[in-house]
Amino acid sequence: RNHRIATGIVVPKSSHRNTIFNAVFSTTTSHTRKGLKELLINGSIPLDITERSFIHIAKYWTKELHKGHIQSNDYATKLLDSVFTLSPLGHNPESFRMFEAMEAGSIPIIALNGSYHRHRCILALHPMLDESLPYGPAPMIVLSDWNELPDTIQQLSQSLRDNPQDLDDRQAKLMTWYDAFMRDRAARFEDLMRIPVRA
Repeated sequence: RNHRIATGIVVPKSSHRNTIFNAVFSTTTSHTRKGLKELLINGSIPLDITERSFIHIAKYWTKELHKGHIQSNDYATKLLDSVFTLSPLGHNPESFRMFEAMEAGSIPIIALNGSYHRHRCILALHPMLDESLPYGPAPMIVLSDWNELPDTIQQLSQSLRDNPQDLDDRQAKLMTWYDAFMRDRAARFEDLMRIPVRA
């Protein structure tokens, strides 16, 4: 059955979604994003996959929506319809996009490439990749470089056709992980707030 999140929104199973992946980002926040954009538009990914995907790339990120930017309601709808969400590094390795995707049941795809390993905030993703946590690392798709995306997305697309239950199971594990992660973060924050402050 489909999942339901705290807001009451029904989260469709991966096998019930029409969009294979979404790629919604601006290119000025990271050189990595420019490389990913080229990969997405140069034909490296088969047409039958890109035709079932949503690619919306803006040059600049702004706080205000302008012509050419996707509206927030449309973005939320697309997340709920996407099996995967590409989540490239921006100003930081961690981004709202990863959490938005997880809550919507869209499996993030990230790349721990050279830009990630050279980033001054390299530990930002540690809580999501830490195998020592009680709930383990997040069951995202982790690439070592975005150049692996074409082969990986073809394999995942094939799995979606041949073994849809496998991706439904991965999605269910992701949402269980996300729930445990957010509860743990909230509990840690509450514990911190209980520490008495010395005058």
